[in-house]
Amino acid sequence: CVGGTCDPATKPAATQACTVPPVGTQIPITITPTVSGTNPGGRELPAYAIDNDPNTVWTNGVRQDAADAFIQFDAGQEVTFASAVFTVPATWANDYARTPQVYVGNNANAGSVVASTVSGTTTMTVTFPTPVKGRYFRLTAKRTAGAQNWFTVGDAKFYKP
Repeated sequence: CVGGTCDPATKPAATQACTVPPVGTQIPITITPTVSGTNPGGRELPAYAIDNDPNTVWTNGVRQDAADAFIQFDAGQEVTFASAVFTVPATWANDYARTPQVYVGNNANAGSVVASTVSGTTTMTVTFPTPVKGRYFRLTAKRTAGAQNWFTVGDAKFYKP
């Protein structure tokens, strides 16, 4: 595997994702994320994506082959992002973003797509070749044909250089 560490016993294929360690110091996110939608059941709320509890999640409640879905995090001010780590608990293991796209910017309604490397599924790591600045960090699960699972985030953590 390239760009991180892999346990050959659990991730033997070169095409499988590896875990990339976080870069830098954690950026505290305390503002409830904005989302494209929430499961109509109401128990998977956006605030759960930043509560540091591995047993709670946010999920959109819509299949990924139906529409794009996003979760957007607000740092409260412009910060420099070096990386981010998104986890999905084992009970939701199939609900990771199939076609992720990352936006960063200072406008809540229009960030720029940023060049990034996204690796992993139940632990998805986003790294940037060069750190990027912005107040908002949006992770979008782009509509993916045949992806019947929802888009879920258990915990999100962001890091500065």
